[in-house]
Amino acid sequence: YRRLLEDRARSKGAPFVTIELLQNSSAETAMIPPVAYAQGYLHVARGEYTQAIAEFRAAASIDPLIADPAARAPSLMQAVDALRRGRITDARSLLERLDALHESSEAHRVLGLIYWTDSQYDKSVEELGIAIQKNPRDERSRLALSRVLSSAGRDADAQRALEETIRVLPDSALA
Repeated sequence: YRRLLEDRARSKGAPFVTIELLQNSSAETAMIPPVAYAQGYLHVARGEYTQAIAEFRAAASIDPLIADPAARAPSLMQAVDALRRGRITDARSLLERLDALHESSEAHRVLGLIYWTDSQYDKSVEELGIAIQKNPRDERSRLALSRVLSSAGRDADAQRALEETIRVLPDSALA
């Protein structure tokens, strides 16, 4: 510590890692949470941490990313990792072998994202549609559907998907 204090060439920044509740890499980019988590963030902003924790727990209990049993399946996690690494064929293969695929909205959402990444827009739209049927309040699937439709040049359909999202989730700032 004494050596650090005496070293005149050292950086003038904080010598310790700072921990923030929300880390935002860009000051101009607003962090907009999914609608299920909005009340929790509202409580955080007000300094009402006990209420915030309760709201976050309630939101997590219905969030398919957390609550869907298939979301914790090793093959789904491996498929997501393969997708992040750009190994689309591996990701699709892992998901298509997943036993819980038929019951899981989250597995269908991820498969829809895989097809989107592979520019198979019709298959992506189909999988995201199944995810939405299985969980009509799945904001992530609804937003992904509008993006896929837009990527496919189907802007009118993308707009309708967003309008439907707002109808089902009127407080969705993301929609």
